[in-house]
Order: sequence, then C-alpha cells, then structure tokens
Amino acid sequence: MSTDDRFEPAAESPPQKRGWWSRNWLWAAPVGCLTPVLLCGGCLFAVIGGAMGAMKSSDPFRDSLAAAQASPDVQEALGEPIEAGFLVQGRLNVDSASKLADLNYPVTGPKGSGTVYVSGEADAGGPWVYEEMRVRIDGGPEIDLRPAGGMLNEEAPVEEELIDDMTVDEPENDEPILDPTFSDPEPDEDAF
Repeated sequence: MSTDDRFEPAAESPPQKRGWWSRNWLWAAPVGCLTPVLLCGGCLFAVIGGAMGAMKSSDPFRDSLAAAQASPDVQEALGEPIEAGFLVQGRLNVDSASKLADLNYPVTGPKGSGTVYVSGEADAGGPWVYEEMRVRIDGGPEIDLRPAGGMLNEEAPVEEELIDDMTVDEPENDEPILDPTFSDPEPDEDAF
C-alpha cells in the first residue's frame, strides 16, 4: 500500500447552529404556560383579599367580634383568646342612603371553635341596628350577642317619654285647616 491510498476524511462542515427554541425549550415552555396561570391566580387572590379586607374592616364585623370576645359564655365555651378566621362569607352593601350587612365567619379559641352570624342595617351616618348577632358553638349551644335593643353604638334610639310629651295642636272648632300652598287642579270658573 502506498501512502497515497490512505483514507483521508472529508473536510468537516461547520456545525449547524441550533435555533433559540431548540436550545431553550426546556425552561421556556413551563414558564410560558405558568405565567398566565400565575397572573390570573394573582388577580383572583387580590380581588378576594380586597373583599375580605373590606368585610373585616366593617362595623358589623368589628362589633360582632368584640361582642364575642367580651361574652363570658363564649369565653367559657371557646377559651381565650378568641380569634376570627380568615374567610368571611356573606354580603355587605353600602350606598349613600343606607348600609346593609349579612355576614358569617369562623371564630376559634383554645377549647373549640364556632361561627359568628351577624346581620343588621343602618341609615347613612346612623348607628347600626343588629337584627341578628350570635355565635353557634361547634357541638354546643348558640349564644346571642346582641345587647338589649340590638344597638352597640353610643347613639341611643329616641326615648318613648319624649314622644309622649309632644302634643299636636288641633283646631278648636270643626272648621277644616286650609293649606295656603294647596292649589286646586281645576279652578272654578265662577271665581274669576
């Protein structure tokens, strides 16, 4: 064999460059799929967290939690400290004329747990009047938290005695009381 008969390898061609996707698909595919899921989940969490924050900062929530924490019957059943759970369910409507609440939420203590139910309404700027404020102890009794009259705020309702002292001026004779602002829809033709 001669030295010329040796096998010479062909000139190597430069390696083909791989595209971006073929180099990065292992991390790009999961990130591309998870990003929209995480964004939607984050938005949902923000909406739910905002709603829970609004309900927890409302007067009915704070009043009912304070009443439950101050009640000797609830303290005996649940122990101390009594804390509210995260999830508040129900509805809270506030507009310029009135406020309406119908909420329930879990409470826990060292000895047990229960659920607080509160519903009430208030005029704009007026005190809350609670139709219902109670704790249902899990496996135990139901405890009413409302004070007499259903009011927790400082403002008290109008006293009955004040209404009794008021008198209405009645005419001394049987003549009707004429209202000067009253206008007859059909004027008398003979009056002119």
